[in-house]
Amino acid sequence: MKKQRPKFVKVDENMVRRIHEMAKETWQAIGPDVIMSTGDEGTVFSRDEVHDCVVDHMELYGNDKEAYEYWQNLPSWEQRSRLVLDAFEHKSYGM
Repeated sequence: MKKQRPKFVKVDENMVRRIHEMAKETWQAIGPDVIMSTGDEGTVFSRDEVHDCVVDHMELYGNDKEAYEYWQNLPSWEQRSRLVLDAFEHKSYGM
């Protein structure tokens, strides 16, 4: 059986920008608490770890309901995940 590729749809640049802003705003809101919860201000999180924290909290902290609903309704998790990951261009994040 041939492996089916995830379905990706074209997302206009304005919506990509809004989704990236939503992801970054979410990290700005939760990042310090996430880092402090480790008990070590020197803790550094990888892009993947930041992604995992952000996707669980974007609805609450992203401040763009329309962009969040658009993102939620994209046809594949792979595309939703990639859009959020692309918002974070550094390899790691810390205090």
